[in-house]
Amino acid sequence: MTKHLRPIERIIGWRLIEGGTLSRGALVHAAYGGRADGGPVTADKCAYLYIHRFRLWAAEIGVPIKTLTCYGWSIAHDDIERLRDALALEIAEFA
Repeated sequence: MTKHLRPIERIIGWRLIEGGTLSRGALVHAAYGGRADGGPVTADKCAYLYIHRFRLWAAEIGVPIKTLTCYGWSIAHDDIERLRDALALEIAEFA
């Protein structure tokens, strides 16, 4: 893998590994929830950009990200282990 993930992209990966659906609201909260102002006005649009970037990286390792219209994003149960291993390698490169 040549591209390194941004911190928010790593958060997306770990949230998807937890199972279930990652909603846009949960993604915005993960990205900006700690800020006093709640993040930029365009936070919702930023969420789609973060998912797009993460989806490109995930495609390189063979993990498709499913879009569940009006609900958010998820991965197949069978892809959890592959995504977990790839994220662990990605993080280990910076240790």
